[in-house]
Amino acid sequence: MDHHNLILEFNDLICSSILKHNGVIFGGYIRDHILRNHCISEFNKVFNPTCVDYDTTFSNLKILPELRDRMIVSNDIDCLITKRRMNAILNELRYDHNLCIRKVFKRDPCKYIPSFNEIDSGNYCHYRYCIQSYNPNILNQLKFLGISNSVINDIRYTKVIIKITVDFIVCLDNKLPADPFLVPIDFKCNGFYVKKTMELPLLTSQISSHSDCISENYKRLKSIYDNIYNKVAVCVSPDKVRINKMVMKGYKITQIPICSPFTIIPDSHDDVCIICLSDLATNHIVTNCCKTHLHHSCYDELYLSSISNTIECPICK
Repeated sequence: MDHHNLILEFNDLICSSILKHNGVIFGGYIRDHILRNHCISEFNKVFNPTCVDYDTTFSNLKILPELRDRMIVSNDIDCLITKRRMNAILNELRYDHNLCIRKVFKRDPCKYIPSFNEIDSGNYCHYRYCIQSYNPNILNQLKFLGISNSVINDIRYTKVIIKITVDFIVCLDNKLPADPFLVPIDFKCNGFYVKKTMELPLLTSQISSHSDCISENYKRLKSIYDNIYNKVAVCVSPDKVRINKMVMKGYKITQIPICSPFTIIPDSHDDVCIICLSDLATNHIVTNCCKTHLHHSCYDELYLSSISNTIECPICK
């Protein structure tokens, strides 16, 4: 098995353990999973998976480079879990699967997801663990010598071949919320979650509402799937760090929240955008200082090119 498939299998092992213990997986891992499956599906429309040289063709990113995310692999998993079940997951991975578990830190979840302060964050804690696999050849040799699993897990000179970060958002009262997912999200494309017995990812309550009819939720679901396929990240409540992270992943950022020097105007305007000099449609932006008008998309580009989390008026700065 090649290294890429080995990582996917390793990730599936960890996810299976999380779901087995009633954890909820959310965020970027689900987004990448959806994107990878889409690209594989599109790739298979061109190349038959039963062909002899399919594996070589598939791994050559010079072939259909627009579908290069068929090889995308997540290096971190976010999950919502109770503390008791988190410990059960870690023990299972450590002792049943001989994985190396290292605690990185424990901290306030608001430091990981800034918008977490919108809910009762005092009932939650953020634990980060690094989970590593050993070189299987060395591991088999150690087992052959009769070395116990607990000793193997403490040996530091074995060669690590796979490593993944798991961020546990832990409910300290050992009771998950009635709504299966209340953790605030940063981008709409990160608004999916999966849990035990689910066949398909669902949208979080921030995007989908139980009061909506089936057709409305379906439209939202399809819209966000399309965003993922086209690598568009629509802002919900992100910060600069998370925006930059998505830019590095190749996503186009849209609808960045307006900072204080600007105001959203719902009506069209006779003037042109000061940035691109094109006509102004509805829902554009006007500066509070000199009443200069610009497109929201042009504002997004200004924001992404700025160093801080806010930008100044392009005329008065």
